[in-house]
Amino acid sequence: MDLPSIYFLDLSVVVLCLIVLLVIRNQRFASRLPLPPGPKGMPIVGNMFDIPKQFQWVTYAAWAKEYGR
Repeated sequence: MDLPSIYFLDLSVVVLCLIVLLVIRNQRFASRLPLPPGPKGMPIVGNMFDIPKQFQWVTYAAWAKEYGR
């Protein structure tokens, strides 16, 4: 290998590490933001079982009175 390709490899590793660190840092700060109010969800499936199959507007109106404006 010639000398310039070694420097390019080192530089690319440093840049990749910086990108990974920035992504991790942004995810940590994003997870600290509060979620909007709403019904509690279950792990992994969330609120999948809370969504009604019929007359959805009735449930959504009740949630709006309870959690929103």
